[in-house]
Amino acid sequence: MITLQDTSLPCKLGQRFKLQKTKNARIQHALDASHAKTVEENSHYIRAVIDRLFYTASQNEAQRSHREGSQSDNRGNFLELLDMISRCDETMKKLSGPGSAKYVHHDIQNELLDIIAGMIRKDISKEIMEAEHFALMVDETKDVSKQEQLSIVVRYLHQQSLHLEFLDFTGAEGLDADSLLKKILETLVKYGIDHNACIDQCYDGAAVMSGHISGVQERDVSGCVCPLLRTQAQPCAS
Repeated sequence: MITLQDTSLPCKLGQRFKLQKTKNARIQHALDASHAKTVEENSHYIRAVIDRLFYTASQNEAQRSHREGSQSDNRGNFLELLDMISRCDETMKKLSGPGSAKYVHHDIQNELLDIIAGMIRKDISKEIMEAEHFALMVDETKDVSKQEQLSIVVRYLHQQSLHLEFLDFTGAEGLDADSLLKKILETLVKYGIDHNACIDQCYDGAAVMSGHISGVQERDVSGCVCPLLRTQAQPCAS
């Protein structure tokens, strides 16, 4: 006990202060270590989620099932892959249990896929800039709702290797040559690809695409009606 008459009061107070400071430091260290562990576990889990999404997407596999509830025999490739991994991964098992934020909702899947696609397109744009030239391949198709879409593919040489990369599906607001050309240019600009670097073009056999008088292939990238590129466009193989 400390009293006012105690001549060693300053020393005892200093010792108590040091002890309290040391105790607080230990508590803070324990909290920091616990927080760091939680962050690492969450990072490990979300990496596993992204890896499985990337795998199913790159393998062109359906990710979802008609019924994805816990009672379903087959909840789809994505959820079944995560479940398989969690059987032999303690962190996955812990964070995929009841009450945990699993980050597997359809909206989150779509958002993660959009992020992955953005990173891939950024790499494609960078490689085209390094290659300095590319060829453009465009085709029309309809989605399940019968909406006309353009599939846009680029072809280029990078590090002595030929790359054929899908760039985007984009809705076709009009089916005339001017509207289609505008949509193609908008897509290239959107992903940071200089249309002036395009040296060849390939379209399907439809007159609006490859027509030699007023098709897309005869429209200049600036909107003029003149040969677009430095080589003649060729119809894509069916």
